Amino acid sequence: MFRIYILTRFLLFTHLLLYSHIMRKKLIIVMLMMFGIISMGRVCRNMTQTIHGYTPSFHLNKGNKVIYGEYGGQEQVWDVGKADANQVLLMSAIGLGDFPIYDASIATSCTLQPSSPNDFYLYCPKTLLYNELSNISLNAGETALTIDVPFLPTLKQIENGGTLGLTVSDREFKDDTIYWLEGSLNVHSYDAGCYGYRLWNTLMIGRTSSDRNLSIVPAFYDSGNTPFSPSNRIDHVASTKSNTSFTPNTYTLRPFAIINRDVVFAASTGYVDGNLHSYVETIGIPGDKVTANAMQLRVKDSSMNASLLDIKNKNNTSITKAAKNATVKIQVNANKVQNSHISILLYDTVSHEILYYKVIASTISGTNNYEVDLTGVPIGKYDLAVLNEDIDSTSGRAMLASQISDTMPLEIVAPHKLTYTKTPQSGASAGNDYEFSKNANVGQAVGKVTANPMGVTPLTYTLEANGDNSYLNFEVDGLDANGASSSTPLNVKVKTGAPDLVNGGLKAGNYKFCI
Repeated sequence: MFRIYILTRFLLFTHLLLYSHIMRKKLIIVMLMMFGIISMGRVCRNMTQTIHGYTPSFHLNKGNKVIYGEYGGQEQVWDVGKADANQVLLMSAIGLGDFPIYDASIATSCTLQPSSPNDFYLYCPKTLLYNELSNISLNAGETALTIDVPFLPTLKQIENGGTLGLTVSDREFKDDTIYWLEGSLNVHSYDAGCYGYRLWNTLMIGRTSSDRNLSIVPAFYDSGNTPFSPSNRIDHVASTKSNTSFTPNTYTLRPFAIINRDVVFAASTGYVDGNLHSYVETIGIPGDKVTANAMQLRVKDSSMNASLLDIKNKNNTSITKAAKNATVKIQVNANKVQNSHISILLYDTVSHEILYYKVIASTISGTNNYEVDLTGVPIGKYDLAVLNEDIDSTSGRAMLASQISDTMPLEIVAPHKLTYTKTPQSGASAGNDYEFSKNANVGQAVGKVTANPMGVTPLTYTLEANGDNSYLNFEVDGLDANGASSSTPLNVKVKTGAPDLVNGGLKAGNYKFCI
């Protein structure tokens, strides 16, 4: 804000000279900025809401990195392998470790090929792997999401054209890591002078693996004679026992899981610190083993709610615009659940993509106002929505949340900048700006105030004291009944009924005021 001083004194008892000086006053800048916000909102609220209001949707995308479950005391990161209208396929981003499938206690259940020169345990059940998968624990939110708990994928699911809809590039690790698959292959092989079929365990080969011979063909499904192409990068393996020695094959365990579309939002775990964050999805290439900045899932809980009712300035007047770095209020109806917090999401008005996210405050049940510091949000047009989420900053595991609310428009504009310029009317003697009874009379302009940039309009103007009551002699011209105007510049003039008038003109004296 600018502080304007107008000083007057008699010259030879007949001349009145006024001087003006401009000073910045930061506190009043802020106050006027907020006054501008006040006066705009109600006029445009209904029309703008009808045009721009919508219910946002959130979808996980292929390549997203998300946290789901815990294994061995560690939160697990998963690749989104595929997402469609009904469900999301997760693939463990890193194998759980190296595991055999043979154990002496279950060896009798392996399929034995007795005609071989050595005994072959060609196909063994995955009991050891199933036991290990059962050690992946899920919390309440993750359990609510789950369609199919962590499992070994079958050949029918992940082959080319399989039911999970994965390509080779989707399902392979991008290094040489090999992982176990469910199911088996019948391999047409020559043994003891005749051809026969043997049942083999199956593996998914890593991209750079060179220790597997994929040229062994033909291979068939165990349910028929349909050739199984090596282009699937799925191989077969047998564990061999010779007399008393036995060397089991060990490969990594990579669980898959299927969850439903009740994920209402997901963000990097560091986003819940209460600061403004430019929203970026953690996304990469499935199987690249990248786990940094994995996203925390928000799971829809029908018992939680959040509705955005209004956006206001500090005086509780509805607004659609706010000055850059201002603080506004949002009126929200929500319910407190455990450690739930109200968060805001700012969307691009055209693409509806999330641009910014910020946790605001702990949820208070009922309808309440929450202050939102918009510092750091660039100038531009946004749509604002709220989310009620049960935040646990100590964990990246899935947490419960409401649906994202409908949006309301909020434009961030440049703050006001006011300047004052003295503009004495003609009539004063040479060398003087103002002269008693000549150009400092009722209705005559002594200066003008200019807003550039205008910021939020209309602006509400007041003249205030600067150490005395001489400000009562002046007024800003062209204001409406609320003291507001969207025009610039505006004249500052001597007002009718000014207390220091003598015969219709200002008497000698010092005059000071703030705008």
